Amino acid sequence: MVWTLEQGLIFFDIDLMVDMWVVDLRHFLTPAGALAELPRPARVLAEYWAQIVAQGSLFGEPVTLRCRRRPGRRACAGTLNIGLDLDLDGLVWRCPVCGDNGIIHGWQGTFWDNSELPEPLVTGAESRAS
Repeated sequence: MVWTLEQGLIFFDIDLMVDMWVVDLRHFLTPAGALAELPRPARVLAEYWAQIVAQGSLFGEPVTLRCRRRPGRRACAGTLNIGLDLDLDGLVWRCPVCGDNGIIHGWQGTFWDNSELPEPLVTGAESRAS
């Protein structure tokens, strides 16, 4: 098995992941932090990697991002498994259906990094309801 879920963390066996995307998100950003002007194929991939960061950095939240691959010219039905690899200092993802996988470095502090989101505010009406 390539990944396991323990105590809310996803663990990947990085040695079993071949044909792996290795991405540094900073290579696709302007100095201001926005996605750079890129040729369409590169832009589509950069947007996909940004979505992986946005969902993967919401630690403990369910991932709903679908796989981008089209094996046999048909959309893959997989939903990504995304986890933080502390040893490699990156977000690791894998599609359990088609096996597409990779690691993203340089995501911390980007626009898509949700790891430091503040807790939602509770309004008076919401606090009385609980």
